[in-house]
Amino acid sequence: MLVDDGSCDVSGENGVYDQVVTQLLERVQQSEQTELVQLAREIAAYPALLPRVLTKLFERAEAMGIETRLVQVLLSPKSKVWERLGDVAQVGDCLVGSPAFEHFKKMVSRFTTAAKEPLEFEDEKSVSAHREVRPLLRRLRNASVTADVDAGNIHDRAEHIAKRLDLNRRVLNYLFERRADQSVARETWEQQLRVSAALEQLISSARLPVDQRVGLFSKDVRVSLAAAFAPGKPLVLTFHHGGFATLRQVLLDEVKPGAVYLTNHDKAANRLNVIADSAGAMLEGNRALLRGDTVVISPDGLQGADGPEIEVLGIRTNIKSGAIMLAFETFAPTVWLTIGRKGRQFVPMLKHGPTREKGERYSSFAKRFADFYEDCLNGFFSGDPQNLVFKPQWSRLFAHA
Repeated sequence: MLVDDGSCDVSGENGVYDQVVTQLLERVQQSEQTELVQLAREIAAYPALLPRVLTKLFERAEAMGIETRLVQVLLSPKSKVWERLGDVAQVGDCLVGSPAFEHFKKMVSRFTTAAKEPLEFEDEKSVSAHREVRPLLRRLRNASVTADVDAGNIHDRAEHIAKRLDLNRRVLNYLFERRADQSVARETWEQQLRVSAALEQLISSARLPVDQRVGLFSKDVRVSLAAAFAPGKPLVLTFHHGGFATLRQVLLDEVKPGAVYLTNHDKAANRLNVIADSAGAMLEGNRALLRGDTVVISPDGLQGADGPEIEVLGIRTNIKSGAIMLAFETFAPTVWLTIGRKGRQFVPMLKHGPTREKGERYSSFAKRFADFYEDCLNGFFSGDPQNLVFKPQWSRLFAHA
Protein backbone atom coordinates (compact mmCIF):
# COMPACT_ATOMS: atom_id res chain seq x y z
CA MET A 1 0.00 0.00 0.00
CA LEU A 2 1.06 3.60 -0.56
CA VAL A 3 0.40 4.40 3.08
CA ASP A 4 1.32 1.71 5.57
CA ASP A 5 2.80 2.73 8.90
CA GLY A 6 3.04 6.39 7.96
CA SER A 7 6.53 6.11 6.49
CA CYS A 8 5.25 6.56 2.95
CA ASP A 9 2.60 9.24 3.45
CA VAL A 10 2.46 11.11 0.12
CA SER A 11 1.59 14.32 1.93
CA GLY A 12 4.91 14.24 3.78
CA GLU A 13 8.31 15.75 2.99
CA ASN A 14 9.71 15.77 -0.56
CA GLY A 15 12.22 13.02 0.23
CA VAL A 16 9.47 10.68 1.35
CA TYR A 17 7.34 11.67 -1.62
CA ASP A 18 10.20 10.88 -4.02
CA GLN A 19 10.65 7.52 -2.29
CA VAL A 20 6.99 6.70 -2.86
CA VAL A 21 7.22 7.65 -6.54
CA THR A 22 10.35 5.52 -7.02
CA GLN A 23 8.64 2.53 -5.41
CA LEU A 24 5.55 3.04 -7.54
CA LEU A 25 7.50 3.14 -10.78
CA GLU A 26 9.30 -0.05 -9.81
CA ARG A 27 5.94 -1.71 -9.12
CA VAL A 28 4.56 -0.47 -12.43
CA GLN A 29 7.40 -2.12 -14.34
CA GLN A 30 7.09 -5.40 -12.44
CA SER A 31 3.32 -5.76 -12.05
CA GLU A 32 1.15 -8.23 -13.88
CA GLN A 33 -2.45 -7.42 -14.83
CA THR A 34 -4.11 -8.01 -11.46
CA GLU A 35 -1.36 -6.22 -9.57
CA LEU A 36 -1.41 -3.27 -11.98
CA VAL A 37 -5.16 -2.83 -11.51
CA GLN A 38 -4.67 -2.86 -7.73
CA LEU A 39 -1.90 -0.28 -8.11
CA ALA A 40 -4.21 1.97 -10.12
CA ARG A 41 -6.80 1.65 -7.34
CA GLU A 42 -4.23 2.85 -4.79
CA ILE A 43 -3.14 5.76 -7.02
CA ALA A 44 -6.77 6.82 -7.41
CA ALA A 45 -6.78 7.40 -3.65
CA TYR A 46 -3.71 9.68 -3.91
CA PRO A 47 -4.05 11.60 -7.21
CA ALA A 48 -1.14 13.90 -6.28
CA LEU A 49 1.01 11.06 -7.63
CA LEU A 50 -0.58 11.18 -11.09
CA PRO A 51 1.87 13.59 -12.77
CA ARG A 52 4.84 11.42 -11.90
CA VAL A 53 3.55 7.95 -12.67
CA LEU A 54 0.53 8.14 -14.98
CA THR A 55 2.37 7.98 -18.32
CA LYS A 56 4.36 4.90 -17.30
CA LEU A 57 1.23 3.33 -15.83
CA PHE A 58 -0.68 3.62 -19.11
CA GLU A 59 2.31 2.52 -21.20
CA ARG A 60 2.41 -0.68 -19.18
CA ALA A 61 -1.37 -1.06 -19.35
CA GLU A 62 -1.34 -0.59 -23.13
CA ALA A 63 1.27 -3.32 -23.51
CA MET A 64 -1.05 -5.63 -21.53
CA GLY A 65 -4.20 -4.49 -23.33
CA ILE A 66 -5.92 -3.35 -20.13
CA GLU A 67 -6.07 0.43 -20.65
CA THR A 68 -9.86 0.46 -20.44
CA ARG A 69 -9.78 -1.46 -17.18
CA LEU A 70 -7.36 1.06 -15.71
CA VAL A 71 -9.62 3.96 -16.77
CA GLN A 72 -12.51 2.24 -14.98
CA VAL A 73 -10.45 1.97 -11.81
CA LEU A 74 -8.88 5.44 -11.88
CA LEU A 75 -12.24 7.07 -12.59
CA SER A 76 -14.44 4.91 -10.41
CA PRO A 77 -17.23 6.89 -8.66
CA LYS A 78 -15.32 7.05 -5.36
CA SER A 79 -11.96 7.92 -6.91
CA LYS A 80 -10.35 11.09 -5.55
CA VAL A 81 -9.28 11.90 -9.10
CA TRP A 82 -12.78 13.41 -9.51
CA GLU A 83 -12.00 16.06 -6.89
CA ARG A 84 -9.80 18.15 -9.21
CA LEU A 85 -10.38 19.05 -12.83
CA GLY A 86 -6.63 18.92 -13.44
CA ASP A 87 -6.41 15.29 -12.33
CA VAL A 88 -9.19 14.24 -14.70
CA ALA A 89 -7.38 16.20 -17.42
CA GLN A 90 -4.16 14.26 -16.89
CA VAL A 91 -5.93 10.94 -17.36
CA GLY A 92 -7.56 12.24 -20.54
CA ASP A 93 -4.32 13.68 -21.93
CA CYS A 94 -2.60 10.29 -21.50
CA LEU A 95 -5.36 8.55 -23.46
CA VAL A 96 -5.79 10.88 -26.46
CA GLY A 97 -5.30 8.79 -29.59
CA SER A 98 -5.77 5.44 -27.85
CA PRO A 99 -8.86 3.18 -28.06
CA ALA A 100 -9.43 3.72 -24.33
CA PHE A 101 -10.09 7.42 -24.92
CA GLU A 102 -13.67 6.64 -25.98
CA HIS A 103 -14.21 4.93 -22.64
CA PHE A 104 -12.72 7.93 -20.86
CA LYS A 105 -15.21 10.18 -22.66
CA LYS A 106 -18.13 7.97 -21.61
CA MET A 107 -17.06 7.98 -17.96
CA VAL A 108 -16.60 11.76 -17.93
CA SER A 109 -20.01 12.18 -19.54
CA ARG A 110 -21.57 9.87 -16.95
CA PHE A 111 -19.96 11.74 -14.07
CA THR A 112 -20.95 15.10 -15.60
CA THR A 113 -24.59 14.03 -15.60
CA ALA A 114 -24.41 12.87 -11.99
CA ALA A 115 -22.10 15.60 -10.65
CA LYS A 116 -23.25 16.94 -7.29
CA GLU A 117 -20.06 18.00 -5.52
CA PRO A 118 -17.94 20.86 -6.91
CA LEU A 119 -14.47 20.07 -8.20
CA GLU A 120 -11.36 22.11 -7.63
CA PHE A 121 -10.95 23.76 -11.00
CA GLU A 122 -9.31 26.39 -13.11
CA ASP A 123 -9.68 27.26 -16.76
CA GLU A 124 -9.77 24.07 -18.84
CA LYS A 125 -7.19 25.50 -21.27
CA SER A 126 -4.60 25.65 -18.51
CA VAL A 127 -5.09 22.07 -17.28
CA SER A 128 -5.20 20.16 -20.57
CA ALA A 129 -2.88 20.24 -23.55
CA HIS A 130 -5.41 18.60 -25.88
CA ARG A 131 -8.39 20.22 -27.57
CA GLU A 132 -10.14 16.83 -27.58
CA VAL A 133 -10.15 16.88 -23.77
CA ARG A 134 -11.03 20.53 -23.09
CA PRO A 135 -14.74 20.45 -24.07
CA LEU A 136 -15.24 17.46 -21.78
CA LEU A 137 -13.56 19.31 -18.91
CA ARG A 138 -15.62 22.44 -19.53
CA ARG A 139 -18.89 20.52 -19.32
CA LEU A 140 -17.69 18.64 -16.25
CA ARG A 141 -16.58 21.83 -14.51
CA ASN A 142 -19.82 23.62 -15.28
CA ALA A 143 -21.97 20.70 -14.17
CA SER A 144 -20.09 20.34 -10.90
CA VAL A 145 -20.66 23.93 -9.84
CA THR A 146 -23.91 25.01 -11.45
CA ALA A 147 -26.40 22.26 -10.60
CA ASP A 148 -29.53 23.83 -9.13
CA VAL A 149 -27.97 27.32 -9.00
CA ASP A 150 -30.37 30.25 -9.15
CA ALA A 151 -30.30 33.93 -8.24
CA GLY A 152 -31.49 33.11 -4.74
CA ASN A 153 -28.72 30.69 -3.78
CA ILE A 154 -25.82 31.81 -5.98
CA HIS A 155 -24.01 33.60 -3.15
CA ASP A 156 -24.28 30.59 -0.84
CA ARG A 157 -23.00 28.30 -3.58
CA ALA A 158 -20.09 30.65 -4.30
CA GLU A 159 -19.06 30.64 -0.66
CA HIS A 160 -19.26 26.84 -0.68
CA ILE A 161 -16.97 26.33 -3.68
CA ALA A 162 -14.65 29.31 -3.08
CA LYS A 163 -12.05 27.39 -1.10
CA ARG A 164 -11.82 24.74 -3.82
CA LEU A 165 -10.89 27.11 -6.63
CA ASP A 166 -7.45 26.36 -8.00
CA LEU A 167 -6.07 29.92 -8.27
CA ASN A 168 -2.52 30.83 -9.24
CA ARG A 169 -0.59 31.33 -6.00
CA ARG A 170 1.99 33.62 -7.59
CA VAL A 171 -0.75 35.94 -8.78
CA LEU A 172 -2.42 35.92 -5.37
CA ASN A 173 0.87 36.70 -3.64
CA TYR A 174 1.66 39.51 -6.05
CA LEU A 175 -1.73 41.19 -5.63
CA PHE A 176 -1.87 40.72 -1.86
CA GLU A 177 1.51 42.39 -1.37
CA ARG A 178 0.29 45.39 -3.37
CA ARG A 179 -3.17 45.79 -1.83
CA ALA A 180 -4.14 49.36 -0.99
CA ASP A 181 -5.47 48.46 2.46
CA GLN A 182 -2.45 46.90 4.15
CA SER A 183 -4.46 46.27 7.33
CA VAL A 184 -6.52 43.50 5.70
CA ALA A 185 -5.30 40.05 6.78
CA ARG A 186 -4.36 37.49 4.11
CA GLU A 187 -7.09 35.01 5.10
CA THR A 188 -9.85 37.63 4.92
CA TRP A 189 -8.50 39.15 1.70
CA GLU A 190 -8.15 35.80 -0.07
CA GLN A 191 -11.54 34.50 1.04
CA GLN A 192 -13.28 37.57 -0.38
CA LEU A 193 -11.34 37.27 -3.63
CA ARG A 194 -12.17 33.57 -3.89
CA VAL A 195 -15.88 34.20 -3.41
CA SER A 196 -15.75 36.81 -6.17
CA ALA A 197 -13.99 34.39 -8.53
CA ALA A 198 -16.55 31.72 -7.69
CA LEU A 199 -19.42 34.10 -8.35
CA GLU A 200 -18.06 35.02 -11.77
CA GLN A 201 -17.60 31.34 -12.57
CA LEU A 202 -21.15 30.52 -11.53
CA ILE A 203 -22.72 33.48 -13.31
CA SER A 204 -20.87 32.73 -16.54
CA SER A 205 -21.52 28.97 -16.42
CA ALA A 206 -24.99 28.59 -14.92
CA ARG A 207 -27.85 28.87 -17.36
CA LEU A 208 -29.73 31.46 -15.37
CA PRO A 209 -32.71 32.98 -17.17
CA VAL A 210 -32.09 36.54 -18.37
CA ASP A 211 -34.54 37.96 -15.82
CA GLN A 212 -32.61 36.29 -12.98
CA ARG A 213 -29.31 37.68 -14.22
CA VAL A 214 -30.76 41.16 -14.57
CA GLY A 215 -32.38 40.72 -11.16
CA LEU A 216 -28.95 40.46 -9.54
CA PHE A 217 -28.96 44.26 -9.84
CA SER A 218 -31.60 46.30 -8.03
CA LYS A 219 -34.06 48.26 -10.14
CA ASP A 220 -32.74 51.53 -8.71
CA VAL A 221 -29.24 50.64 -9.88
CA ARG A 222 -30.45 49.89 -13.40
CA VAL A 223 -32.46 53.10 -13.62
CA SER A 224 -29.55 55.16 -12.27
CA LEU A 225 -27.07 53.75 -14.78
CA ALA A 226 -29.48 54.17 -17.69
CA ALA A 227 -29.83 57.84 -16.73
CA ALA A 228 -26.04 58.23 -16.84
CA PHE A 229 -26.07 57.25 -20.51
CA ALA A 230 -27.88 60.22 -22.02
CA PRO A 231 -29.74 59.18 -25.20
CA GLY A 232 -28.47 60.73 -28.40
CA LYS A 233 -25.11 61.72 -26.96
CA PRO A 234 -21.95 59.88 -28.03
CA LEU A 235 -19.95 57.98 -25.45
CA VAL A 236 -16.79 55.86 -25.56
CA LEU A 237 -17.40 53.28 -22.84
CA THR A 238 -14.24 51.46 -21.83
CA PHE A 239 -13.67 48.47 -19.59
CA HIS A 240 -10.88 45.99 -18.87
CA HIS A 241 -10.59 42.21 -19.01
CA GLY A 242 -11.47 41.43 -15.44
CA GLY A 243 -14.14 41.87 -12.81
CA PHE A 244 -17.64 40.47 -13.19
CA ALA A 245 -17.48 40.48 -16.98
CA THR A 246 -20.65 38.46 -17.50
CA LEU A 247 -22.71 40.79 -15.34
CA ARG A 248 -21.22 43.84 -17.01
CA GLN A 249 -22.55 42.57 -20.31
CA VAL A 250 -25.93 41.68 -18.77
CA LEU A 251 -26.28 45.21 -17.41
CA LEU A 252 -25.23 46.90 -20.65
CA ASP A 253 -27.68 44.78 -22.65
CA GLU A 254 -30.41 45.94 -20.26
CA VAL A 255 -29.66 49.67 -20.02
CA LYS A 256 -27.94 50.30 -23.38
CA PRO A 257 -29.18 47.68 -25.85
CA GLY A 258 -28.20 49.77 -28.89
CA ALA A 259 -24.52 50.07 -27.97
CA VAL A 260 -21.94 49.20 -30.62
CA TYR A 261 -19.04 46.90 -29.61
CA LEU A 262 -15.55 46.72 -31.04
CA THR A 263 -14.63 43.15 -30.23
CA ASN A 264 -12.90 40.02 -31.54
CA HIS A 265 -16.07 38.37 -32.83
CA ASP A 266 -19.18 39.38 -34.76
CA LYS A 267 -21.86 37.11 -33.34
CA ALA A 268 -24.38 39.96 -33.35
CA ALA A 269 -25.16 42.85 -35.66
CA ASN A 270 -23.85 45.43 -33.17
CA ARG A 271 -20.46 43.67 -32.86
CA LEU A 272 -17.64 45.00 -35.06
CA ASN A 273 -14.88 42.44 -35.53
CA VAL A 274 -11.49 44.13 -35.08
CA ILE A 275 -9.64 40.95 -36.08
CA ALA A 276 -11.42 40.45 -39.39
CA ASP A 277 -11.33 44.15 -40.36
CA SER A 278 -9.65 46.50 -37.91
CA ALA A 279 -9.86 49.60 -40.13
CA GLY A 280 -13.47 48.90 -41.03
CA ALA A 281 -14.42 48.40 -37.38
CA MET A 282 -12.81 51.70 -36.41
CA LEU A 283 -14.60 53.50 -39.25
CA GLU A 284 -17.98 52.09 -38.21
CA GLY A 285 -17.24 52.93 -34.59
CA ASN A 286 -16.50 56.50 -35.60
CA ARG A 287 -19.77 56.72 -37.52
CA ALA A 288 -21.70 55.31 -34.56
CA LEU A 289 -20.32 58.02 -32.27
CA LEU A 290 -21.15 60.73 -34.78
CA ARG A 291 -24.74 59.40 -34.77
CA GLY A 292 -24.81 59.81 -30.99
CA ASP A 293 -24.41 56.13 -30.11
CA THR A 294 -22.35 54.46 -27.37
CA VAL A 295 -19.26 52.53 -28.47
CA VAL A 296 -17.90 49.87 -26.09
CA ILE A 297 -14.20 49.06 -26.36
CA SER A 298 -11.45 47.60 -24.18
CA PRO A 299 -8.07 49.37 -24.30
CA ASP A 300 -6.35 46.36 -22.69
CA GLY A 301 -7.37 44.04 -25.52
CA LEU A 302 -4.87 42.04 -27.54
CA GLN A 303 -5.89 43.33 -30.99
CA GLY A 304 -5.13 46.69 -32.54
CA ALA A 305 -2.29 49.19 -32.72
CA ASP A 306 -0.26 49.82 -29.59
CA GLY A 307 -0.95 53.06 -27.77
CA PRO A 308 0.67 54.68 -24.74
CA GLU A 309 2.50 52.73 -22.06
CA ILE A 310 0.91 52.43 -18.64
CA GLU A 311 2.15 51.01 -15.35
CA VAL A 312 -0.13 48.72 -13.34
CA LEU A 313 1.15 47.59 -9.93
CA GLY A 314 4.72 47.97 -11.12
CA ILE A 315 4.20 46.23 -14.49
CA ARG A 316 4.64 48.26 -17.66
CA THR A 317 2.48 47.40 -20.65
CA ASN A 318 0.95 49.14 -23.63
CA ILE A 319 -2.73 49.72 -24.06
CA LYS A 320 -4.30 49.77 -27.52
CA SER A 321 -5.02 53.05 -29.27
CA GLY A 322 -8.54 52.38 -30.56
CA ALA A 323 -10.50 54.01 -27.73
CA ILE A 324 -8.17 57.02 -27.74
CA MET A 325 -8.50 57.54 -31.49
CA LEU A 326 -12.30 57.27 -31.46
CA ALA A 327 -12.68 59.71 -28.57
CA PHE A 328 -10.11 62.10 -30.08
CA GLU A 329 -11.68 62.20 -33.56
CA THR A 330 -15.28 62.60 -32.38
CA PHE A 331 -14.83 64.65 -29.16
CA ALA A 332 -16.91 61.97 -27.42
CA PRO A 333 -16.58 61.77 -23.62
CA THR A 334 -15.02 58.62 -22.13
CA VAL A 335 -15.97 56.47 -19.14
CA TRP A 336 -14.70 53.27 -17.53
CA LEU A 337 -17.16 50.69 -16.25
CA THR A 338 -16.73 47.69 -14.01
CA ILE A 339 -19.11 45.78 -11.73
CA GLY A 340 -18.49 45.75 -8.00
CA ARG A 341 -19.89 43.83 -5.09
CA LYS A 342 -21.13 45.19 -1.80
CA GLY A 343 -21.95 42.22 0.37
CA ARG A 344 -24.55 40.33 -1.64
CA GLN A 345 -25.43 43.22 -3.92
CA PHE A 346 -23.89 43.88 -7.34
CA VAL A 347 -23.36 47.51 -8.29
CA PRO A 348 -21.94 49.25 -11.38
CA MET A 349 -18.83 51.34 -10.76
CA LEU A 350 -18.54 54.13 -13.33
CA LYS A 351 -15.65 56.59 -13.63
CA HIS A 352 -15.71 59.53 -16.02
CA GLY A 353 -12.60 59.96 -18.13
CA PRO A 354 -11.22 62.78 -20.25
CA THR A 355 -12.93 64.45 -23.20
CA ARG A 356 -10.83 66.04 -25.90
CA GLU A 357 -10.61 69.79 -25.51
CA LYS A 358 -10.92 72.16 -28.45
CA GLY A 359 -7.57 72.46 -30.19
CA GLU A 360 -5.99 69.69 -28.08
CA ARG A 361 -3.30 67.64 -29.83
CA TYR A 362 -3.49 63.87 -30.04
CA SER A 363 -0.38 63.34 -27.90
CA SER A 364 -1.85 65.42 -25.08
CA PHE A 365 -5.21 63.66 -25.13
CA ALA A 366 -3.59 60.23 -25.41
CA LYS A 367 -1.54 60.91 -22.28
CA ARG A 368 -4.57 62.13 -20.34
CA PHE A 369 -6.56 59.05 -21.30
CA ALA A 370 -3.67 56.69 -20.50
CA ASP A 371 -3.27 58.30 -17.06
CA PHE A 372 -7.00 57.88 -16.45
CA TYR A 373 -7.05 54.23 -17.54
CA GLU A 374 -3.90 53.46 -15.55
CA ASP A 375 -5.50 54.96 -12.45
CA CYS A 376 -8.64 52.85 -12.97
CA LEU A 377 -6.64 49.61 -13.28
CA ASN A 378 -4.38 50.33 -10.33
CA GLY A 379 -7.42 51.09 -8.21
CA PHE A 380 -9.10 47.88 -9.33
CA PHE A 381 -6.18 45.48 -8.83
CA SER A 382 -5.10 46.97 -5.50
CA GLY A 383 -8.62 47.58 -4.26
CA ASP A 384 -11.46 45.73 -2.61
CA PRO A 385 -11.02 41.95 -3.06
CA GLN A 386 -14.81 41.64 -3.26
CA ASN A 387 -14.46 43.05 -6.80
CA LEU A 388 -11.15 41.44 -7.73
CA VAL A 389 -11.77 38.90 -10.47
CA PHE A 390 -8.79 38.61 -12.81
CA LYS A 391 -8.69 37.16 -16.30
CA PRO A 392 -5.87 35.25 -18.05
CA GLN A 393 -4.14 38.13 -19.83
CA TRP A 394 -3.61 40.06 -16.58
CA SER A 395 -2.89 37.00 -14.46
CA ARG A 396 -0.13 36.01 -16.89
CA LEU A 397 1.51 39.41 -16.45
CA PHE A 398 1.31 39.23 -12.66
CA ALA A 399 2.50 35.62 -12.56
CA HIS A 400 5.66 36.43 -14.50
CA ALA A 401 6.45 39.77 -12.86
